[in-house]
Amino acid sequence: MLMAQEDFQERFITAHPPVRSKIVWHKRPAFQRRVRLVARLLSMGPGEVAHRALRLVKKRSRSAVSARADATAEWPKEMLADPSGYLSSRSNVGGFFEPRSSKRIAEAAREQLPTLVASTISEAESILADGIELLGQRFRPVDEDFDWHADPALGRLWPMSKMDDSDAVRGVDADVKFVWEVNRHQYLATLARAHVYSGDDRFARACVGTVLRWIESNPREVGVNWSSNLEVAMRALSWVWSLHFLAGANVGSAADFKTWLESLREHRDHLHANLSVYTDPTNHLIGEACALAVVSLWFPEWPRSGEYADAAITILQREILHQVEADGISKEQATSYQRFVLDLVLQAMVMAERNGKPFDPAVKARVGAMLEAARALAGAHLRAPRIGDSDDARGVPFFCKDHWSFEDLLAVGSSVLPTVGIGISVEGDCECALWLRGGEPPRAKRPNEASPKQSASCSRIFESGGYAILSNRGAVESRLVFDCGPLGYLPHASHGHADLLSVLVDVGGHEMLVDPGSYAYYDENGFRDQFRSTRFHNTIEIGGVSQADAFDPFKWLNIPRQSLQTSYLGGTIDYVEAWHDGYRRLVPGVRHRRAVVGFHGGWLIVDWLDGTGKQTWTRWFHGAVDTMLDKVDGTAARFHNGAGGCGLLVKDVSPSIGAGADAVETGAMPYSERYGRSTHAPAVRFVDDDTALPAVRLTLLIPEAAETGSAGLYVAAVDHTDSVDRLELECERGGRLEVVVRAGAGEGARGVAANEEARFELNARTADGAKFEFMSSSDHVEFRDAQ
Repeated sequence: MLMAQEDFQERFITAHPPVRSKIVWHKRPAFQRRVRLVARLLSMGPGEVAHRALRLVKKRSRSAVSARADATAEWPKEMLADPSGYLSSRSNVGGFFEPRSSKRIAEAAREQLPTLVASTISEAESILADGIELLGQRFRPVDEDFDWHADPALGRLWPMSKMDDSDAVRGVDADVKFVWEVNRHQYLATLARAHVYSGDDRFARACVGTVLRWIESNPREVGVNWSSNLEVAMRALSWVWSLHFLAGANVGSAADFKTWLESLREHRDHLHANLSVYTDPTNHLIGEACALAVVSLWFPEWPRSGEYADAAITILQREILHQVEADGISKEQATSYQRFVLDLVLQAMVMAERNGKPFDPAVKARVGAMLEAARALAGAHLRAPRIGDSDDARGVPFFCKDHWSFEDLLAVGSSVLPTVGIGISVEGDCECALWLRGGEPPRAKRPNEASPKQSASCSRIFESGGYAILSNRGAVESRLVFDCGPLGYLPHASHGHADLLSVLVDVGGHEMLVDPGSYAYYDENGFRDQFRSTRFHNTIEIGGVSQADAFDPFKWLNIPRQSLQTSYLGGTIDYVEAWHDGYRRLVPGVRHRRAVVGFHGGWLIVDWLDGTGKQTWTRWFHGAVDTMLDKVDGTAARFHNGAGGCGLLVKDVSPSIGAGADAVETGAMPYSERYGRSTHAPAVRFVDDDTALPAVRLTLLIPEAAETGSAGLYVAAVDHTDSVDRLELECERGGRLEVVVRAGAGEGARGVAANEEARFELNARTADGAKFEFMSSSDHVEFRDAQ
């Protein structure tokens, strides 16, 4: 069972800590920091140098407070006379939907999505009465005395001066994300939408009043809320959505809406002048370009809007192709950011299409691949596994209770790109998709289109993205996600974790093996680095160090090389093998190679440590917070979700260790389901102390059905002779698998072995008579799958 929380440090960290291995001198973090900085400086081109010099000039002119100049002289007279009515009556500009049709769409929403409409109105009432919860903190932004510059717990810390995001993040000993999150204004769209649904003017007045108070408290370019261009972008998107809902509403004066639009134009100009083309060309640049495109397209009346829209769309399309692999996986290596980028680009695509500037077909195809990849990762239950960083961010201002449910994202994707076969049924709908469709019912599923459950039931591999999804062929519905991709999007791998070759498992729709989360991006106690370290992932930690070294909260040193070495997805057996060299910097160097074999009844994990000398290494397995953990015997432990529930048996079956060894250790490790919040969850580890290399270890992961507890897979025999492990497995439904693993011989004092003698052999015969023969070595693979 779980240990008491106070015993955690003593049991799993302090007691029997792995000996920290030595690192070769030129790979030590202190030296690598200097090397990285010099290399970064040498890589800068003239354009980047000029860009950064201009930013420095702006940064040093902090004392100047920008006055708001009246730039409305060139606006149409109708917009100046009645901005709200003008937005409602325009027919020559395409938006997310036609504001003049909002009452009709609201009626369609009440008919098609009555539960979601009621929830939105209830949430709006809660915002007026009790405020809103963001990142675990309670805010009351509709209050007249709300401080837009204050940390919710520590008060106002950031000065009212010009600053950039570096000043905001590092200049104050507090997490600026809590301030930035409330200043994104995404909850305003909830108030505005509730007004359309209910006709209650309280919601609209609160929305307009909140914006006006924000504008008064945040002079242009001054303060923490203008410091990050991405935050400016997110607020601009929220305002555009809110204005869609409030256009034509009989609330607020013409002067009020003129002030709002004037500030939105300032947001547009700020975005264009501060695009993170060199400073942060990641999802930040995508978000900024998306917002710039949306605002410019929806307000063609403003000077230079056409120019800004074209520039933004060009950048957005270029970055999608740069930042997303051909198979649809985001190079950030974080499922939360896969959704965030899709949120952003889908709404920009809608706005561009409706204003005569459609995206290039290659970009549409890449976005379609992103949706299909998100669908595959979400699985039959449409809930994505946690991989990499997450901060609860959404690119659209529509809240959902389950942050990891991808159902609404896929519904929006199906509405924007109806030709993408992501298998979303009529039931998979949401408010955002309905408004983008103008109230029309969702597309009916074609007769030959796979259902969500069917489309998620087969194994699949994303070779360029680096994920293998192996579905179990046993009686209980289960799957394993093998992370065999890179650390993250280079050069910084900002949102990636040191989780190379980790596995995630869900059984019967319940998470069993998970990534314990991110906790927070900024903290003074070092928890950020703990949660993204190798120890906090279901992979192998060698010598007490991570696969890479943290440089700062969003940068890594000594980023490993990796490769998906081989894969085979067959009707009888799945086999995926990959490696990384993150431990090449140790003395002596080590290469970790892992194979995952999927078959009827479970998965076998084969871990090779290629190298020489001796190392201490640990196989980690982290359970979900709502699972329980029982130690079965000296080599096995069982994660499960309560009495009679489904479970996952984790068992060491390495013949070289021996069946009688007390190899398994159980306990608890920190776990963070949501940003800024931490608890503990069960964990298992297998520690090999001072073990001679090369070495190989075998671990079985066996899903167990609810109530019956049937594993469907049994160990028939084990044997170890002369560095060769032999394992025989029997399936409950019939069939037999014989596994032979040869460790091989290492080469060189500091090198990593890559010799032909280290190999894996598997012979299988299933109950229906199918035969499978497979042999893999470092540079040779043979498959045979025949009746």
